[in-house]
Amino acid sequence: MDHLNQLKIKSLFKKYDYYSSEIEWREEYISENENDFIKYTQDIINSNEELKELYDLKREKKKEKISEKIQNTKDLEKSIDHKSKDPKLKKLFRKVVKETHPDKVKSRKLNKMYMKVVKSYDSDDLLDVYRICNELNIDYTLELDEKYIIKETKKLQSRIIFLENSYIYRWINDEKKRDKIALEYINQQL
Repeated sequence: MDHLNQLKIKSLFKKYDYYSSEIEWREEYISENENDFIKYTQDIINSNEELKELYDLKREKKKEKISEKIQNTKDLEKSIDHKSKDPKLKKLFRKVVKETHPDKVKSRKLNKMYMKVVKSYDSDDLLDVYRICNELNIDYTLELDEKYIIKETKKLQSRIIFLENSYIYRWINDEKKRDKIALEYINQQL
C-alpha cells in the first residue's frame, strides 16, 4: 500500500474509532441514568391508579410474548449450522491475543484490549479487529476497501443518532421536558 493510501486508511480508522468511542460514551451515559429514568416513570405510573392497572396488564401480555419469542429463538439457534470464522478474522485475532492475553501480559490496558478483541471476534467484527491492530501497532495486510470502512462508519453515526433519540438520553438532557418525555415513553409502552 502506498504512503498516501496508508494515510487515508489511517484517517478512516480514526473516524471509525472516534464514532466507536462516542457510542461507548453514550451507551455508558444512558446506562448510568437508566435506573433513575425507570424510577421516574414508575413514580408517574404509580401516582395514577388507572394508568397503573393498564400498564401492569400490558406488561403481563408483553412478558408472555417475550417468553414465547425466547423459546422460538432457542429452537432456531439449535437448527442453525454455526459457520466457522473468517480466516482473516482468526489470523488477526490470534495476533492481537498474543500481545494482550491476561495470562501472558500483566498490563491492565492490554488486558482491556484483549476483552475488546474477544468481543469483536465473537461478533465477527473484522473492521474493529483491524482498528485494534492499528491501536496496538500490529502489522497486517488490509483486505478491506475504503468504501467498506466508510459504510461501517456511517452505521456508527446512525447508531449515535438512534441513541440520542432514545427516551432516556432525551430525558437526561432536557430537564424542562422530563415529564413530557416520560409520558411519551409510558404511552409507547401501552
